[in-house]
Amino acid sequence: MNNLPVNFKNLIIVFLVLIPFAFNAQIIITNTDCNPVIKDYLRNNPEKNLKGLKSTDTLDLPFFDDFVKSKIYPDNDLWIDNYAYVNSTFGFNPPSIGIATLDAVDEMGAVYSHANTTSFLGDFLTSKPIKLNIEAPFDTTIYLSFLYQSGGLGDVPEYKDSLVLEFYSPIDTLWHSVWRSPGDTVKNFRQVLIHISDTIYLQDGFQFRFKNYASITTVPNTFIRTTNVDGWNLDWIYLNKNRSFVDTLLNDICFIKQLNPFLKVFETVPWKHFQNNSSNLFSNSRFNSNFTNYSNETLNVAFKQDVVNSITNQETYNNVSGAANAEPDSIELVNEPFDYNPFPADDNDSAEFILRAFLVTDAINITAPFRWNDTVSYYQKFYNYYAYDDGSAEMGFGIDGPQAANSKVALRFTTLKTDSLRAVQMYFNHTYQDENDVDFYLTVWNDNNGKPGNIIYQKTDCKVSHSYNKNGFYIYNFDSPFIISGTFYIGWVQPGNKSLNIGFDIDRDASTYTFWNSYGNWENLTEKGAIMMRPVFGKPFPVGIEEPKNPTSGKLSIWPNPASDILNIDISDLNTNDGNIDIFDLSGRLVLNTPTIQEKINISNLENGIYLIRINNNSGIYSSKFIVNK
Repeated sequence: MNNLPVNFKNLIIVFLVLIPFAFNAQIIITNTDCNPVIKDYLRNNPEKNLKGLKSTDTLDLPFFDDFVKSKIYPDNDLWIDNYAYVNSTFGFNPPSIGIATLDAVDEMGAVYSHANTTSFLGDFLTSKPIKLNIEAPFDTTIYLSFLYQSGGLGDVPEYKDSLVLEFYSPIDTLWHSVWRSPGDTVKNFRQVLIHISDTIYLQDGFQFRFKNYASITTVPNTFIRTTNVDGWNLDWIYLNKNRSFVDTLLNDICFIKQLNPFLKVFETVPWKHFQNNSSNLFSNSRFNSNFTNYSNETLNVAFKQDVVNSITNQETYNNVSGAANAEPDSIELVNEPFDYNPFPADDNDSAEFILRAFLVTDAINITAPFRWNDTVSYYQKFYNYYAYDDGSAEMGFGIDGPQAANSKVALRFTTLKTDSLRAVQMYFNHTYQDENDVDFYLTVWNDNNGKPGNIIYQKTDCKVSHSYNKNGFYIYNFDSPFIISGTFYIGWVQPGNKSLNIGFDIDRDASTYTFWNSYGNWENLTEKGAIMMRPVFGKPFPVGIEEPKNPTSGKLSIWPNPASDILNIDISDLNTNDGNIDIFDLSGRLVLNTPTIQEKINISNLENGIYLIRINNNSGIYSSKFIVNK
């Protein structure tokens, strides 16, 4: 991943300008023109759509944020707006596991409507008011420090773009520019330390804010789309008294990398397939991550791990694995094996687990703000599909060019169990003016010595579609399922010359299993990443959340609807209480199951959205839709 070209935009544009006719069809890796993570989050948490979090709170020092405590949006205990994107994916070698990114995308996840090719104001990150009138109005020990990065793993800002820091004075009620950095190609994080000594700032109600200026690049008569550009990453924002110009130590011990995936090869496999091969798929798996001691002294660190079934909330693994001494400024490895399989088998069709690793250092109150980065988590999902990607589309992938028609892309999978292949999930990025609103042929190939062979299924009436389900994948169902065993390939043939711009996950690398063909020969993909395309297996599942059409089916009476925690079910019309209850989300994924029929069911763990509840018993199938709204 670290070898991935960072400035895709400039790379592609320069290539096309210098050699405009050298290639009739070429692979295009582009930035997205929206932030799909934000859009998915807002779709499932509409109450979070707040353009500003105005507050009369005035904070005491210290002020510290390493962007680990909050997700998606900045922590509203510290900040008053939500334009910056809090994430762990866009930073290059970040000092801890969370960063805030300012770019050309607004708080709704779309490129700003006022974007242009010269210069426009992008995101803000604005602190709450802070008390700086401390003891004496001329305190000379107050410093603000922060780490910043130009581009990271996103698009690198040009020199005309910039990151700006401003201070707000309660005296003249104006914002003053105090620091600025133009765009450049330095990849690493850099530290800035600013002394706050002017009395117009040493007042209660002081604020500071970051903002960025960006520019959209467009190239006439090419296939390049307008995309999200000019990203800046921020971390370790620290404001406090009793500091000096030599106070540059971060003075913390923290994780610097998320947990590695736990399964061999895949990010996700069907639950039934995993149970059939758990020993092979999970052998030698470990809690694997890295942490750093940023302090100037050796610290003793203890290690702890646990696993929790996120559907039943039952702990399935707990381990304390000893301790170690971490030397100053050292990078240490956490590589703890499992004592036993933390994923116990059951009769459900899906499962989901949270795996966590902890650094245990101290319990001193003064270090509490720094301890959020002492924990890393990983969600292991077992649904009804295989996946190489982690569900996050940092980029877009496609084949483009004047003669890209009939190009092919294929992704190789090897099943762990003979089963029925029923559908393919595909994640397509939204593009400027729907440039990728095109047709394609969904195709399945058999294997021919490690490359796609003959076509064994093709669906020719497919169109690029964008899902509004939780995970953003659109499900293309086959006309009828067919049995698959061993190695096969899923992908597409594009009849036109426009890129499909399918999601491309640069945090996972499936290039070894990815092939493309524009000139008659299948070639391995050289770009590191994972195309977001997943084969779906198993027994029939709801298409969306359509209620079953069955002569013995009936409508369930449920209340309240919408519901938040408890859903009541009228079971008086059922001939028997023998049977089970299934609840499916919009994508058809089973999210809750009870082995018996009950009058009340706890739905408090379900996220906001629309669901289908279905009761199966000897007298028939009964179903109804309901909404979770908390």
